[in-house]
Amino acid sequence: MELKHPKVNKIFVNSLKISAIKFFMTLRIRGIEQTMRKGGPMGFLLNLGSNFADISDAEFSFTDLEMAKQQMSDARLTENLINHFKGEAIQQFYQVLGSQDIIGNPSNFLTNITQGAEDL
Repeated sequence: MELKHPKVNKIFVNSLKISAIKFFMTLRIRGIEQTMRKGGPMGFLLNLGSNFADISDAEFSFTDLEMAKQQMSDARLTENLINHFKGEAIQQFYQVLGSQDIIGNPSNFLTNITQGAEDL
């Protein structure tokens, strides 16, 4: 009896470099006012959620990623890329919470104070 092994595509990565990435995220909820006015459970949840939904200038910074002279499957390469950026995004999730517009934007305020102190 002969066992058949699934074919795995292997690739050789001679050099792969993804430079550091920085972006700012702003989220606003618009166009749900009529649903919120109707009431009911959905209106209540939307009303409650709208208080926490506006987020201004949440900064995400991702470090660079380098790979050199490695052989792996294409699935493994994809997994490595996803894990790198997903891990860093999870570590920076607090910035989304700190950028909520409930009492202004405390995260942006602290960033500006720090930048001003460095400029002096």
